[in-house]
Amino acid sequence: MKPRKLISLIEKAIATPAKKIIFIWGTRQTGKSTILNYLKDKYHGSYFNFDNHEDQRLFIPELSKLESSIIFRNHGRPSRFIFIDEVQTYPESTQSLKLLADNTDHVIIATGSSEMRTKTNEFDTLAGRYAEFVLFPLT
Repeated sequence: MKPRKLISLIEKAIATPAKKIIFIWGTRQTGKSTILNYLKDKYHGSYFNFDNHEDQRLFIPELSKLESSIIFRNHGRPSRFIFIDEVQTYPESTQSLKLLADNTDHVIIATGSSEMRTKTNEFDTLAGRYAEFVLFPLT
């Protein structure tokens, strides 16, 4: 992986408890998933890819079921970190993200195209709960 300054900025956000959700936005092929996988390998945690409908079905807005899915995705172990790839493909996840941010100590790191911000008004319910970064292509 090529070194990206954005990683250090994301890691500072991870250390800031006020922002429990971290979004990494960018166009296709900019390295969002690569950075997410790097962070997943470093911090360990539960991984969901919302291109996969099974992962979407596991991410329902009911706290006890969400916690069970998070443990399931982390090989039976509790996890503070939740990694979500392609979050824009499941805009309904904002309800679950809000529930987790308001009621748990999980840190959620999600990648996606910025269309989620314009596609749904539900994204507005996350106000004050997230930090966001835009990943630009390497030139």
